[in-house]
Amino acid sequence: MNKFQGYIRLMRIPNDFIIGLAVLVGEVIEKTTFPSFSQVILGFLSGFLTSASVMILNDVVDIEVDRINAPNRPLPQGIISVKSAEIFSFILFLLAVFSSLPLSILNISIVILFWILGVLYNISLKKTGLIGNAIVSLSVAIPFIYGGIVVSNKLSLLIILFSSMAFLTNMGREIIKGIADIRGDEQKGINTLPVRIGPKNAFYTACIFIITAILISPLPLISNIIANLLYIPLVSITDILLILSIIEAFQLNKKACLDAKRYILYAMIIGIFAFLMGSISI
Repeated sequence: MNKFQGYIRLMRIPNDFIIGLAVLVGEVIEKTTFPSFSQVILGFLSGFLTSASVMILNDVVDIEVDRINAPNRPLPQGIISVKSAEIFSFILFLLAVFSSLPLSILNISIVILFWILGVLYNISLKKTGLIGNAIVSLSVAIPFIYGGIVVSNKLSLLIILFSSMAFLTNMGREIIKGIADIRGDEQKGINTLPVRIGPKNAFYTACIFIITAILISPLPLISNIIANLLYIPLVSITDILLILSIIEAFQLNKKACLDAKRYILYAMIIGIFAFLMGSISI
C-alpha cells in the first residue's frame, strides 16, 4: 500500500458515497422542486466530504485501538502519519463547507454542526456507549433531511420515514460492530454497549433496532406515500439482508459480527435505491 492508497483508505469511500447518495435521495424525494445540477453536485460533495473528514479523524483517535482490532489500517502501519491525516481531514472539512456555501445557511450550519459532533464523538462521546452509537446513526440519517433542505424548507413524511429507518438500521450496525471490537475496546477502556452489558445483551439490543427498521419499511406503501411498486422488491432485499445480519451476528464471534456488519452495509445501499425508486412517480 502506497501513500495515495493510504489516504484513500482513510477516507472510507464506500461509507462516504452512501452519505453523498443519501443527500441526493433526500433531494429527489422532496418533491417541492426538482434539484438543479448545482444542487445535485454540491449536495453530494458536501455530504461526501464531511463524512470523509470525520472518518479520518476516527482513525486518528482510534490508532491505538486499531493496532489491536485493525492493524492493517494505514495509520497503525505507519503509511500515513497522524499529523498528515489530521491536516488532510481538515482540508476535506473546509472543502465540505465551501461546497455548502451556495446552498443555504441551514445547510452550512448542518455541515459545521455535524462535523463538530463527529469530532466530539471521536474524542470522547464514543466511550459513552449507546449515546455514541446514536450520534453516529444520527449522522447517517441526517443526509436525507439535509438533501430535502437543499431543495425545500419543508420536509416530507417520506424523508422522515427513510431517515428514521436509516437511523435504526445503523444503530444495530454500530452495536454489532462493538461486539466485533469488544476485545480491543475492553483493553483500552472504551465503554461501548457490548463492554457494559455483555455481547449477548448487546446483540438483543441491536435486534430491537434492526427489527423496528424492518417493521417500518412497509409504511410508505401502506400509507400511500409511495405508489411505485419497484419499491417492493428492493426493500424486500433490504429486509432479507437485515434478517441475515441478525442470524449471522447471533454467533457472537468477531468474524460473524464483521460479516453481519457487511450485510447491513449492503442492505443500506440497496435500501437507498429502494427509497429513490419508490419516490419516482409511475
